[in-house]
Amino acid sequence: MEIVLSGETRPTRGQGRAVGRPKSEPALTEGERTQLVALGEAGEDRPLPRAAGEVRAAVRRGMVDEQAACTSATPPRSRGGLLVLTDKTGPASGRPFGVRHHEAVTQTEEASGWDAIDAALAPFYPGITPFHVGYFPPKGFEGGALQGCSAYPAEGHWHYVTYGLSELYTPGEDDDPDWSGWGFELTLRVRRGGEEQPPGWPYRMLQEVAKYVNGNQVLLEDGHRIDFRQPVTGHPHLEDAPPTGLTVFAFTADPQLGTIDTPNGKVTFLQAVGVTAEEKGAMTDSSTAQVLQALAAGNPLLVTDPARTV
Repeated sequence: MEIVLSGETRPTRGQGRAVGRPKSEPALTEGERTQLVALGEAGEDRPLPRAAGEVRAAVRRGMVDEQAACTSATPPRSRGGLLVLTDKTGPASGRPFGVRHHEAVTQTEEASGWDAIDAALAPFYPGITPFHVGYFPPKGFEGGALQGCSAYPAEGHWHYVTYGLSELYTPGEDDDPDWSGWGFELTLRVRRGGEEQPPGWPYRMLQEVAKYVNGNQVLLEDGHRIDFRQPVTGHPHLEDAPPTGLTVFAFTADPQLGTIDTPNGKVTFLQAVGVTAEEKGAMTDSSTAQVLQALAAGNPLLVTDPARTV
């Protein structure tokens, strides 16, 4: 899979806490902004199974290995490179009960950035427990990019939100006090049919974008685009990924979540929107914002529908 970044704006903000770079940095060159990232086999870097509830706090730090996770909830079901555990227990907010094998950690661990993301989502999904996965290896380990990702059942679509591009825990002394980590988390809204659980491919594709950000020191902003030059669903590489004519992710502020203030700095929820190659061409001729505005006329939340042809 080839990923090519483009957009109307150049990165201007230091990335700060995510990887401990200085508060300010020179603008990226055109060559640095265009990188190639290979998509591995579906089974590689497989996210660990997680559901909101008693194992969620352990996901934050990747403290639970796969065997422990599989014994802490109901048996997993394999779906498209993901193992999803069904966990109907636990408070709707996803606050931990405490994990049996890691109770001391999960009961005392402070994650103010994580809690701020939860708080931003709570008004839109009151009483709803999201489907959450943690990634292995987790952020902070070689090959890791995110701590986790939650999918909320919204009206007519699934709303995916990442955890880990912003600072979830305690920032370093030299980190930018104005922005948390990279200053954003990713979101993706995917059309929902009659399925009871969210598709697995968005979890993986958001992880691929996060790997691109971390691995290539790229700051994504409103107006940027990533051209995969193949389906944004990961088809045919991911087991449950549908074929689609959408080959580009265009990024804009999530229409509901926007930007929030957290104890670690500001975080923008940057929504990935699947568009066609033709729509990318129109964005190049005009702007990303102008084309997305036209799409929003009939799709105000900019839900990505892999079946969309126009």
